[in-house]
Amino acid sequence: MSCASVLMNVRAKHDNHTAEHRANRRYPIAMWLQYKLIAKDGVQRVGLGRTINISRRGVLFESEDSMPTSGRMELVLNWPIPLQGICALKLIVRGRILRRQEKTVALKIEFREFRTSGMAVLGEPRVIC
Repeated sequence: MSCASVLMNVRAKHDNHTAEHRANRRYPIAMWLQYKLIAKDGVQRVGLGRTINISRRGVLFESEDSMPTSGRMELVLNWPIPLQGICALKLIVRGRILRRQEKTVALKIEFREFRTSGMAVLGEPRVIC
């Protein structure tokens, strides 16, 4: 076997591993979200959607309306796991639309932060975090 063919086999294995590694980082989490489509002069449209999958760098979601092929957005997701088991969290994500297909949008995350929001527990006073 020549050096060139060995190198090609190593590259092919690396490329396959990289592709699989990327696919494994996308988590199939379905969460409701609120979105804002942002234009230069402010908020252009607001609406509701649901995530299909999420990763550190992107969100794939379905919206209630058809979206433009490009633009900036802000998403607000109710995080499913409360902080320390009692405090509700919201994930705020801002980014740009990478692609869309009808009502499905791929958003590249450029900013993200968790914010706390109080959570009412049945039979107990509201907890403010």
